[in-house]
Amino acid sequence: MNRQSAALLFLWFLAGCTAVPDAEISTAVPTRTAVPTAETTAVPTPTPLPQPSPSATVVPLTQTYQDETYGFAFQYPAHWTVAPRDHIVSVVHQGTGIALRFRFKQVGEELLLTPSGVSAGNLVNQGEISFLGQMVAKNVLVYQGKDKAVLYDNLAELPRGNLIFSLQLAANDNDYEAIDIPDVIQTEAEAIIASFVMEDTAAPTETATHIPLPQINSQTIHCLPHPMILGGRFCKLCPCCQQARSYLS
Repeated sequence: MNRQSAALLFLWFLAGCTAVPDAEISTAVPTRTAVPTAETTAVPTPTPLPQPSPSATVVPLTQTYQDETYGFAFQYPAHWTVAPRDHIVSVVHQGTGIALRFRFKQVGEELLLTPSGVSAGNLVNQGEISFLGQMVAKNVLVYQGKDKAVLYDNLAELPRGNLIFSLQLAANDNDYEAIDIPDVIQTEAEAIIASFVMEDTAAPTETATHIPLPQINSQTIHCLPHPMILGGRFCKLCPCCQQARSYLS
């Protein structure tokens, strides 16, 4: 072996001794450190406040109308006026002329309460309202998208006690095309209808007890009690008093 070959063999040996072992070679990929994120706090959604519905609107009824002849009464707002006539009471909204009309009669009375003829339009049922303890249908006459009138129970006769009614909300306007009854006026009219009360107009029944009057000509005169007997005096209508007067004459 010559010197050159020995030198190459020596260098090869040194290279093998200084090689880095495979186990010491790192092949791991460095991982990223997780960056903490800010915590998200849920913001509560505000609860919407309840809005009053049109049916819950409080209508101030500060005025009272009383019919002493037929024995009914109702309340109405100050910006409405009452115009009573024979067998009809109109409650008129100031400024618009829209009128709530009550037609009425006694049971057995020969009188037509339903007006003849109905204007153009379609009747649309919009629920019920209370009138003297019973529900009546609210039928709105609609024409070209406008509320022309309200015919409660289609203007049918409504028996209540010893009376019969019919109810209608209509405008006093000759221009039919322009009529459009606002919802607020319809709500106020319903409050007026709901305030109706019937009064007990029956006179108190008097007990049929005879009252002994002073003896005249050895006879005792008896008579039913009534307001005309005051201090022993006799009226001119009662048969008993007429008999007593004949004894005194």
